[in-house]
Amino acid sequence: MSITYRLRRHASTLCKALVIGIGLAAVNNEIAQAQTQSVQTQTIALDSEVINPAKLKETPLELAQRRGRRSSDGTTSDFIGLGLSLGTGDGDGALEELGLAAISKLSFAPQLSVRPAVVVNDSAAVIAPVTYNFQSPATLFNASIFPYVGGGIAINATEDDVAPLVSAGVDVPFSERMTLNGQSNITLADDITVHFMFGLGYNIDGLF
Repeated sequence: MSITYRLRRHASTLCKALVIGIGLAAVNNEIAQAQTQSVQTQTIALDSEVINPAKLKETPLELAQRRGRRSSDGTTSDFIGLGLSLGTGDGDGALEELGLAAISKLSFAPQLSVRPAVVVNDSAAVIAPVTYNFQSPATLFNASIFPYVGGGIAINATEDDVAPLVSAGVDVPFSERMTLNGQSNITLADDITVHFMFGLGYNIDGLF
């Protein structure tokens, strides 16, 4: 057997081995890519927040409100907070001037709350309406707005009297713990007063 024949035979065997090796490497690469794609698909499926087209279209305010807290009756959470007060009327009480307000919402029955507030400027006044809180929110500028109506009493320290009160307002949750509040009040005494409050409340559900 000549040396040339042996070299050709070894070269043929080496080529076959290389072809087989390359084929095995290609198969292993395809399997690895398939496994990687499978893991990525499972990861994306688990993280539905990332790939859900409907949720990708949500505005920051809608996303914050969806993640915000609601009470067990479907309305906004109870809160305490601070705000501004202003009003107009024939008297000179705290509700008829610009001042600071401490606001709150405290639920005591499904969809029913008491919303005591203290208004302070040169004088002081306390209002305590009982409100019915609507479960179905209205939508304005991509924000969910929870309206409420009610009535109660207003105690004016300057005039030293107690007057019946009707109230209406809205709660606008914009994060897990924060709620914007706007409220209008009318006192039904000899001197009718129209009063407004705007405040920011910190949700206290689950804190006590």
